Amino acid sequence: VALRVPARADRPVVVVRSAAPRDGLVVVGVDGSSGGDAALGLGFEEAALRGWRLRAVYGCWEPGAAPGGDLSLFGDEDALRRVCGAVLERAVAPWRVKYPHVQATTSLVLKSPRQALLEAAEDATLTVVGARGTGVVESLTLGATSDALLKHAPCTVAVVPGRDR
Repeated sequence: VALRVPARADRPVVVVRSAAPRDGLVVVGVDGSSGGDAALGLGFEEAALRGWRLRAVYGCWEPGAAPGGDLSLFGDEDALRRVCGAVLERAVAPWRVKYPHVQATTSLVLKSPRQALLEAAEDATLTVVGARGTGVVESLTLGATSDALLKHAPCTVAVVPGRDR
């Protein structure tokens, strides 16, 4: 039942962990989707309100995470880094302009989005992700990455619906 709420919500759903707060770091999952952009918006807003740092993470090592579904990128690691790095920087750029006082970094990780974000969540106070990413399954279900974070992340997790929802 608990996973159905963020899957169907039309606003962010936050699951607060009872673990002691860590040093103020917001980790945001980025993938070029509308949910990823909405997650960046909430992540930057929370970082600004609390004076925390922000790390935007793009785990791009799986076919569903490839921009435009371009599987040829997996045969050329340099091209994958270049294309996915550009997606990451384009996604973060307008939020850096809107919130210039937030110390924001980006991290392109050649791992699955789930693995990259679960590892990044180890250092985070808050992890923010879109409800669904760029994978091929479009439905009322929660995306695999947000599902994994809700079940396994050690920190508080916010799941944000896409702006088209």
